[in-house]
Amino acid sequence: MPLSTAIQRLTDRGVQGATPEIVVAELATRNQLSAQRIYEISRGAHDPGGGTGRAGSGAGPGRMTLAEFCESRGISLPEAQARLAASGINAEPGHTLRDIALAHGYDRPRDIMDMVMGTTR
Repeated sequence: MPLSTAIQRLTDRGVQGATPEIVVAELATRNQLSAQRIYEISRGAHDPGGGTGRAGSGAGPGRMTLAEFCESRGISLPEAQARLAASGINAEPGHTLRDIALAHGYDRPRDIMDMVMGTTR
């Protein structure tokens, strides 16, 4: 597919900063999406909720596994698990952030994301 088509699809779906020069991982991070979701949007795939995959649309980072989230943010998985363990959370790499949050009494995956990133509020 032409690059211009991919950029147009991303722009049409609300992805900010899509240019020929940007690295997919950086574009994903800027837009709070996974690199996989950027690829899917650029290829013309639609998510079931009709959104871009951002937080709040039902398909955001909360649906990412711990391993996917860490990879998308450049955080080592052992470091993330250690940060969570410090708060009494034993999290498996294949569990979603939402499932981890709910299993440990948190209402929002954002709480888990903050712990993993070391920005607990």
